[in-house]
Amino acid sequence: MRIAFAACVLALAGCHEPSPPAAAPAPTAAPAADQPPSREEHTMENGARSPAGDVHPGEVVHDDKIEGKTWTRAAAEVPTSIAWVHVAGAWKPVTRIEITGTVDQRRITKFGADGQMLETTIQAPPPGRGRPAAPAPAPTPVPTPTPKRG
Repeated sequence: MRIAFAACVLALAGCHEPSPPAAAPAPTAAPAADQPPSREEHTMENGARSPAGDVHPGEVVHDDKIEGKTWTRAAAEVPTSIAWVHVAGAWKPVTRIEITGTVDQRRITKFGADGQMLETTIQAPPPGRGRPAAPAPAPTPVPTPTPKRG
């Protein structure tokens, strides 16, 4: 009896209708070649190719003058937003990034293969550090009463 029960269970398990396949997510449209990609697209692709399909020359040298460090990364190891800059309707490869300024406020400058400066970004200091305090509001003048003669 137990064998017959087990056989029935196995037979029933194999007879159910398979569930329908999950719908594939709709493909997202690629950005136009003359438009910068959105932030989401920056994080999904590496910098080996520009959004227009151009091939990066290879590497991006980071020169951090604040920390006194220099390192190199292959364009395929960094996001598109680091390896490419959209300038005057064209994608330019970034081959060097120079970091200057102070620990609290850094200036990040990207340079192209020909040494041309492509973009500069200034990092804001963290809240509460390096920012001057907001000026105190000016006190409202209170008129002084004039003595009455009397």
